[in-house]
Amino acid sequence: MPRQTLWEATVAGKQTRRSISVRGATYENLRRYCSEQDISMSEVVEEQIARLLERPSAKGRPAPVPYDKVVAPRIARAPKGDYRTIRF
Repeated sequence: MPRQTLWEATVAGKQTRRSISVRGATYENLRRYCSEQDISMSEVVEEQIARLLERPSAKGRPAPVPYDKVVAPRIARAPKGDYRTIRF
């Protein structure tokens, strides 16, 4: 059985990077921005995703409105003088 070098064991055991796909234009814009700001593309992506995932899941979407606030309450009796209230 071949032995791993220290580097291979460390890299294989700690590797947490994954890849994602973006459109070509998005990649070029990100690359240009990072070059101008002198930061890594990974750093920008990690920061933005972390910020996005820190938000509460319902943020940006209004809370549901209670039923009684949306639907007018039904009147139990017809208004006085309404022909439907006549009893025989």
